[in-house]
Amino acid sequence: MRAWTKTQSAEGPPPSALAPTDRPVVGEAGTGEAAGLFRPGVTVWRVEDAARASVLVDAATYFGALRKSLAKAEHSITIVGWDVDSRTRLVDETGEVDDGLPETLGAFLSALVRRRPGLRVRVLLWDYSLLYALEREFVMAIGLQWTISRNIEVCLDDTLPVGCSQHQKVVVIDDA
Repeated sequence: MRAWTKTQSAEGPPPSALAPTDRPVVGEAGTGEAAGLFRPGVTVWRVEDAARASVLVDAATYFGALRKSLAKAEHSITIVGWDVDSRTRLVDETGEVDDGLPETLGAFLSALVRRRPGLRVRVLLWDYSLLYALEREFVMAIGLQWTISRNIEVCLDDTLPVGCSQHQKVVVIDDA
Protein backbone atom coordinates (compact mmCIF):
# COMPACT_ATOMS: atom_id res chain seq x y z
CA MET A 1 0.00 0.00 0.00
CA ARG A 2 1.31 3.48 -0.86
CA ALA A 3 0.71 6.31 1.57
CA TRP A 4 1.55 10.00 1.81
CA THR A 5 3.76 11.34 4.57
CA LYS A 6 5.40 14.71 5.25
CA THR A 7 9.02 15.17 4.20
CA GLN A 8 11.60 17.79 5.08
CA SER A 9 15.19 18.41 4.00
CA ALA A 10 17.51 21.40 3.77
CA GLU A 11 17.53 21.29 -0.04
CA GLY A 12 14.11 19.75 -0.56
CA PRO A 13 10.53 20.92 -0.34
CA PRO A 14 9.09 22.72 2.69
CA PRO A 15 7.75 20.66 5.61
CA SER A 16 4.20 20.98 4.30
CA ALA A 17 5.06 19.19 1.04
CA LEU A 18 3.83 15.64 0.66
CA ALA A 19 5.78 12.78 -0.85
CA PRO A 20 4.83 9.16 -1.57
CA THR A 21 6.24 6.37 0.54
CA ASP A 22 5.77 2.63 0.84
CA ARG A 23 5.24 2.85 4.61
CA PRO A 24 1.83 1.88 5.98
CA VAL A 25 -0.75 4.61 6.42
CA VAL A 26 -0.21 6.59 9.64
CA GLY A 27 -2.77 5.40 12.14
CA GLU A 28 -3.07 1.93 10.64
CA ALA A 29 -3.33 -0.59 13.47
CA GLY A 30 0.00 -0.99 15.26
CA THR A 31 2.07 1.26 12.98
CA GLY A 32 3.36 4.82 12.81
CA GLU A 33 3.53 7.55 15.41
CA ALA A 34 -0.24 7.78 15.60
CA ALA A 35 -0.96 4.05 15.77
CA GLY A 36 -4.63 3.53 16.27
CA LEU A 37 -5.56 7.17 15.66
CA PHE A 38 -8.11 6.21 13.02
CA ARG A 39 -10.34 3.73 14.85
CA PRO A 40 -13.60 2.97 12.98
CA GLY A 41 -16.62 3.59 15.15
CA VAL A 42 -14.53 5.41 17.78
CA THR A 43 -12.50 8.28 16.30
CA VAL A 44 -13.73 8.00 12.70
CA TRP A 45 -16.79 6.64 10.96
CA ARG A 46 -14.76 4.29 8.78
CA VAL A 47 -11.38 3.98 7.06
CA GLU A 48 -11.23 3.39 3.31
CA ASP A 49 -8.46 3.05 0.74
CA ALA A 50 -8.41 5.47 -2.19
CA ALA A 51 -7.26 4.52 -5.67
CA ARG A 52 -6.01 8.07 -6.20
CA ALA A 53 -5.76 11.37 -4.36
CA SER A 54 -4.48 14.88 -5.02
CA VAL A 55 -3.25 17.69 -2.83
CA LEU A 56 -4.53 20.95 -4.30
CA VAL A 57 -2.75 23.86 -2.67
CA ASP A 58 -3.73 26.91 -4.66
CA ALA A 59 -7.25 28.18 -5.30
CA ALA A 60 -7.14 28.19 -9.10
CA THR A 61 -5.96 24.58 -9.22
CA TYR A 62 -8.64 23.55 -6.70
CA PHE A 63 -11.53 25.39 -8.37
CA GLY A 64 -10.54 24.12 -11.82
CA ALA A 65 -10.41 20.52 -10.55
CA LEU A 66 -13.66 21.00 -8.62
CA ARG A 67 -15.41 22.27 -11.75
CA LYS A 68 -14.28 19.25 -13.79
CA SER A 69 -15.38 16.86 -11.04
CA LEU A 70 -18.76 18.54 -10.51
CA ALA A 71 -19.42 18.52 -14.26
CA LYS A 72 -19.06 14.71 -14.23
CA ALA A 73 -21.61 14.21 -11.43
CA GLU A 74 -24.44 11.89 -12.42
CA HIS A 75 -26.55 11.45 -9.28
CA SER A 76 -25.60 13.72 -6.39
CA ILE A 77 -23.42 16.56 -5.19
CA THR A 78 -23.12 17.38 -1.49
CA ILE A 79 -21.25 20.51 -0.42
CA VAL A 80 -20.57 21.27 3.24
CA GLY A 81 -18.82 24.51 4.05
CA TRP A 82 -18.57 27.23 6.60
CA ASP A 83 -18.39 29.87 3.88
CA VAL A 84 -19.62 28.87 0.43
CA ASP A 85 -20.21 31.84 -1.85
CA SER A 86 -22.36 31.24 -4.93
CA ARG A 87 -20.36 33.96 -6.72
CA THR A 88 -17.09 31.99 -6.48
CA ARG A 89 -15.53 31.58 -9.94
CA LEU A 90 -14.88 27.95 -10.83
CA VAL A 91 -11.95 28.54 -13.15
CA ASP A 92 -8.43 27.12 -13.34
CA GLU A 93 -5.12 28.95 -13.82
CA THR A 94 -6.13 30.05 -17.33
CA GLY A 95 -9.22 31.85 -16.02
CA GLU A 96 -11.26 30.38 -18.87
CA VAL A 97 -13.97 27.72 -19.14
CA ASP A 98 -14.77 25.55 -22.14
CA ASP A 99 -17.67 23.35 -21.03
CA GLY A 100 -20.55 25.69 -21.87
CA LEU A 101 -21.51 26.16 -18.22
CA PRO A 102 -21.43 29.45 -16.25
CA GLU A 103 -18.28 30.47 -14.36
CA THR A 104 -19.75 31.07 -10.90
CA LEU A 105 -20.65 28.27 -8.48
CA GLY A 106 -24.34 29.10 -8.00
CA ALA A 107 -25.07 29.61 -11.69
CA PHE A 108 -22.92 26.57 -12.55
CA LEU A 109 -24.88 24.27 -10.22
CA SER A 110 -28.21 25.65 -11.45
CA ALA A 111 -27.20 25.04 -15.09
CA LEU A 112 -25.85 21.59 -14.23
CA VAL A 113 -29.15 20.39 -12.71
CA ARG A 114 -31.05 21.78 -15.71
CA ARG A 115 -28.71 19.79 -17.97
CA ARG A 116 -29.11 16.65 -15.80
CA PRO A 117 -32.64 16.52 -14.31
CA GLY A 118 -31.79 13.45 -12.18
CA LEU A 119 -28.91 15.23 -10.42
CA ARG A 120 -29.54 16.31 -6.81
CA VAL A 121 -27.43 19.01 -5.13
CA ARG A 122 -27.35 19.56 -1.36
CA VAL A 123 -25.49 22.48 0.19
CA LEU A 124 -25.05 22.71 3.98
CA LEU A 125 -23.85 26.13 5.13
CA TRP A 126 -22.95 27.50 8.52
CA ASP A 127 -25.58 30.02 9.62
CA TYR A 128 -22.89 32.47 10.64
CA SER A 129 -22.89 34.97 13.45
CA LEU A 130 -23.85 38.56 12.69
CA LEU A 131 -20.20 39.39 13.42
CA TYR A 132 -19.35 37.91 10.00
CA ALA A 133 -22.32 39.35 8.09
CA LEU A 134 -20.36 42.01 6.22
CA GLU A 135 -17.79 39.44 5.04
CA ARG A 136 -20.30 36.85 3.77
CA GLU A 137 -22.76 36.57 0.92
CA PHE A 138 -26.24 37.57 2.06
CA VAL A 139 -28.15 34.38 2.92
CA MET A 140 -31.30 35.35 1.04
CA ALA A 141 -29.26 35.94 -2.11
CA ILE A 142 -27.84 32.43 -1.76
CA GLY A 143 -31.29 30.98 -1.39
CA LEU A 144 -32.74 32.90 -4.32
CA GLN A 145 -29.86 32.14 -6.67
CA TRP A 146 -29.40 28.47 -5.78
CA THR A 147 -32.98 27.33 -5.34
CA ILE A 148 -34.16 28.09 -8.85
CA SER A 149 -34.42 24.32 -9.23
CA ARG A 150 -36.09 21.84 -6.91
CA ASN A 151 -32.99 19.71 -7.41
CA ILE A 152 -30.89 22.11 -5.32
CA GLU A 153 -31.39 22.17 -1.56
CA VAL A 154 -29.64 24.78 0.60
CA CYS A 155 -29.70 24.25 4.36
CA LEU A 156 -28.31 26.50 7.09
CA ASP A 157 -26.77 24.93 10.20
CA ASP A 158 -27.52 27.11 13.22
CA THR A 159 -26.90 24.50 15.91
CA LEU A 160 -23.52 25.79 17.06
CA PRO A 161 -23.02 27.78 20.27
CA VAL A 162 -22.40 31.53 20.03
CA GLY A 163 -18.80 32.26 19.06
CA CYS A 164 -18.29 28.89 17.36
CA SER A 165 -18.18 28.02 13.69
CA GLN A 166 -18.62 24.91 11.60
CA HIS A 167 -15.31 24.84 9.75
CA GLN A 168 -15.37 21.70 7.62
CA LYS A 169 -15.14 22.04 3.86
CA VAL A 170 -16.28 18.89 2.08
CA VAL A 171 -17.51 18.07 -1.43
CA VAL A 172 -18.92 14.60 -2.13
CA ILE A 173 -19.85 13.64 -5.68
CA ASP A 174 -22.05 10.61 -6.44
CA ASP A 175 -21.53 9.38 -2.86
CA ALA A 176 -17.90 8.54 -3.63
